[in-house]
Amino acid sequence: MTGTARMILILSIVVSMTTFIALAEDENTIDWTDRLEALTPDDPLAYFELAEEIADAATSESDQNTARHLFALAGVLTPERFGASAALALADLEASPTRAEQYRGLATLLAPPESVFSTSLIGATLRDADATTDPVRARALVEAFSLYRRGHGRRALRTLQRADAVETLHTLNPIFPGGTHRFVQTAEGLHPGARPTVSDDDLTRLLQIEFALLAPNQVPWSVDLIWSRRAPLLEFNPGRLEETFGVDPDRTIYRDGRWVSPPARSGGG
Repeated sequence: MTGTARMILILSIVVSMTTFIALAEDENTIDWTDRLEALTPDDPLAYFELAEEIADAATSESDQNTARHLFALAGVLTPERFGASAALALADLEASPTRAEQYRGLATLLAPPESVFSTSLIGATLRDADATTDPVRARALVEAFSLYRRGHGRRALRTLQRADAVETLHTLNPIFPGGTHRFVQTAEGLHPGARPTVSDDDLTRLLQIEFALLAPNQVPWSVDLIWSRRAPLLEFNPGRLEETFGVDPDRTIYRDGRWVSPPARSGGG
């Protein structure tokens, strides 16, 4: 075999391998288009849940950006329900530690009046659980709850076991929707990907518990100094979440690869 033929053969093998790797990566990429196009602004929960799924399965920066956008839209559409949770989710996806801490501070500012911070039973239970002083267990609890909501029950329980957080979970029983023992039983019986049935009230309480675990013992008037330390003060405006999160509140439906405004409804006054 001549030198030229040998080089051609090697180049052919390299090209073949590159093509194989690219095809393998394409096979692992999930096409979210149908799910995105099914979203409607009258169901903000669907935006939040899909954001969790995409963030969990993200294999590219594009997927992470899509998850960020969905979290942001959920927060903008219903700030009283998802504003704080969206801010915490964006903090988890944020590469800048300072920016992430600022998002967590914003979450505290967005906490609804009936949140865990103003409920003495929840506050006392969390202190008894020692979850707020143990960031490893607190993070494991939050991750487990998120996995559970997305239908990964056994993964949720394994997450708790790895962090030795099962007993910590059960100390939350008095405030946990339905009780923690039912949570464990349901998680054990979930088929992978099959979301559990959770009422709106129970979901709100679960998100409140997650919020308290991730951002404990903060007070709104001082949260900026607490989170930012010596960094510049927060420039976030809790009253203008669309600016803070960087999304257009009028462009809430996904068509042809971009976010657009919903069509005008007929029959209006």
